[in-house]
Amino acid sequence: MKKQSIIAVIFLIFLFSVHGNERKEPIHVFLMIDKSLSMEEDYSFSFLQDWLNKEFLPNNVKKGDSLTVFFFYGETKRVFNKTINNEADLIEIQSIISKEKPNGPFTDIGLAMDSLKEAVQNTKGLPIALIFSDLIQEAAYPSKYAGTYYDFAERYLNEDRVFPLKENYYQVTLQLERPETIEKRAKTIYTRIKDSTEEPLYRQ
Repeated sequence: MKKQSIIAVIFLIFLFSVHGNERKEPIHVFLMIDKSLSMEEDYSFSFLQDWLNKEFLPNNVKKGDSLTVFFFYGETKRVFNKTINNEADLIEIQSIISKEKPNGPFTDIGLAMDSLKEAVQNTKGLPIALIFSDLIQEAAYPSKYAGTYYDFAERYLNEDRVFPLKENYYQVTLQLERPETIEKRAKTIYTRIKDSTEEPLYRQ
């Protein structure tokens, strides 16, 4: 199996509708993107860049939404944080993503998840938090996650999963394969969550 087929969304807060016109309330999207050296194998990083820029961002981020983007490897760096007011804002982040290279030493997924959770907790908007990674964990000292191999792939990548965490919060694992299959599978997950609660997924 090529590594590009196991890039995963491993943490999702408040699942987004696949089609932007199915929601009316602005959202705050957080993207945490693994740029470690291992993401270069089997063209995993270029696959992800292409999918984010051509599929995810143009189809799911609307005017008025906020977008925060991080890259991580052994450390985590925020590279974009603004409300999308026009096409130029979207082009700006697409350019940042397209120019990045998978050249980071080490991979501290634990630190990335901690950083993402902290960012989400400090937002006032309706949050969606996504981590994209090959789930190869190798943190360097002095990280608190150093010295222990966390088998994220074993925990998250056995199958597509949806776990309710608390009111309208979910942890989702969605393995990304061919771009044409992603929308179908995301719609299935969205329907499963929507049908499992009587509460609206979006406040009208």
